[in-house]
Amino acid sequence: MVQQSNIDSHRMKLGKIIGEGNFGEVHIGELMDKDDKTISEQVAIKTVKNADSVRSVSEFLEEATIMHNFDHPNVLSLLGVVIDEGKPYVIMPLMEHGDLRTFIGKPEQSFTVRDLLDFAHQVAKGMSYLEDARFVHRDLAARNCMVNQRRTVKIADFGLARDIYTEDYYRVVDKYRPLPVKWMALEALKHSKFTSKSDVWSYGVVLFELMTRGEKPYCHIDNVDLKRYLETGRRLEKPEVTPQCMSVTLLLYNSIDYTYDLMTRCWLEDPVERPSFAEICKVLEDIVSDDVDTKDHDYVNDYLVPVELATERPSPKGYLPMSSGLMGQPLDTSTTQRPQSQRYPPMPGHQNREVEESSASVHPPPTGYLPMSGRQTDQTEATEKTDDMHEKDQLLGITGTTDDGLEV
Repeated sequence: MVQQSNIDSHRMKLGKIIGEGNFGEVHIGELMDKDDKTISEQVAIKTVKNADSVRSVSEFLEEATIMHNFDHPNVLSLLGVVIDEGKPYVIMPLMEHGDLRTFIGKPEQSFTVRDLLDFAHQVAKGMSYLEDARFVHRDLAARNCMVNQRRTVKIADFGLARDIYTEDYYRVVDKYRPLPVKWMALEALKHSKFTSKSDVWSYGVVLFELMTRGEKPYCHIDNVDLKRYLETGRRLEKPEVTPQCMSVTLLLYNSIDYTYDLMTRCWLEDPVERPSFAEICKVLEDIVSDDVDTKDHDYVNDYLVPVELATERPSPKGYLPMSSGLMGQPLDTSTTQRPQSQRYPPMPGHQNREVEESSASVHPPPTGYLPMSGRQTDQTEATEKTDDMHEKDQLLGITGTTDDGLEV
């Protein structure tokens, strides 16, 4: 299949390195027109460092073969493959804004709630395409979604991204097969079972990343403790979206509550009860409806206000347990006053159900996490871990230092 995409090496001009890992590197480059070499386009060119390793080259070309089969505006495509003196190069579109997690985490960038939900919708559309193609991603995360100059989000699945973001992965026995445990579904953690519904679970974590502008999921939970933590029914809490103005009304909070309700449905223990990506697309279309009157002052002032990039995440207390998949309301309103959010109807095919409480022993839940076991859970103050975050401009989304601090 890759042979059909072979490109003459004379058409490729290799530029400076824009990303580098242990096993590969990515260059900015140019791809000359087939007939007129005076015409060219900027591209990203990926290659392996150890071209003598049969395993490295095999996995590299396998990735190119997978990309060759994709044709969707929200999935990164393959432009071609160059084999030059036995060394393979994969040529891809240049994604000027780099990976999605780095992009939304830049303080100089301004994003509204609608912007973040639009990114979420684009990811869902790309995943719906992959779901229809019976392709299981296995590693869906904001770091593996790329953003071009027009803010189009494209899903990617590259080994080099896993190489760069090694701290996002937990290496078990085989160092070549790291696992992104904090994005993995419970059945994947327990039984190594990956399906489109396990991708849906990962998508729920991507929603969390988006609405928090790149916050680390389960930042107080160690990798080795996460499976037991999830087995008790506990999940990530609702993101505390902080607008850059104080005029926040019901419209903004309803959209956040509804989005969190969608997240929790993605994290249901039974994969069958999770929504499909097609259903997720429909829900997001309902949240960000095109027929909303943009002349309405509440809509303009609240729904489209920029979302602030918080330097420290608040850890509110007093949340009701989630027993039905709908947002619990805060019990303590002495410090934070906000309108009572309306409850939304369940997704088609979804039945509200009590989440069974597990008696398994786990570490006490840290402050900032919401129990889903059907009972109030005491929260204990956890020591906030501070990680240095080095901001780097990324053109393909594989540069920079991750701040997740996971054990490798």
